[in-house]
Amino acid sequence: KLLECLKAGKPFYGEKLKGEKVTLISNINPIVMNGKISGVVSVFQDISEIESISKELDSFKNMKNWLDTIIDSSFDGLWICDHEGKVIRVNKASEKINQVKAEEVVGKNMRELIAEGFFDKSVTLEVLRKKTAVTMIQQIKGDKRILVTGNPIFDEKGEISFVVTNDRDMT
Repeated sequence: KLLECLKAGKPFYGEKLKGEKVTLISNINPIVMNGKISGVVSVFQDISEIESISKELDSFKNMKNWLDTIIDSSFDGLWICDHEGKVIRVNKASEKINQVKAEEVVGKNMRELIAEGFFDKSVTLEVLRKKTAVTMIQQIKGDKRILVTGNPIFDEKGEISFVVTNDRDMT
């Protein structure tokens, strides 16, 4: 590309050079003096770390897709809430069991959902209070009763970071 730039005066941007240990990106520009090409300047930037981060991000995206597929393939309903009781994820089985759409509940706190009449009580809130697994029967809209088990997920400091709840229709 350097020789092409020197001959034709055409710049090249974002040229990728891959070595054994590093990946570089180069911008190549002609140096023009008195209307003639007198040389070429090329600026190199090491993008090895960016490439590594990009591969890691792709790996995390794939893992998220796998987890979404696994969560949505469960016959049991699954809810995932954060350490404050805010709903992060609801699977398709739980939408059917609880007669709700994920977009109605995701982002809301379980206290709000009780106040709005979605449930009579929350196993998630009990798990957060007791800091242990809890199983109970919940009454949902109408006469439907479901068996719910909430499990705390602890972080490295021993604090609850998530609560995963399984629910099953007992009606």
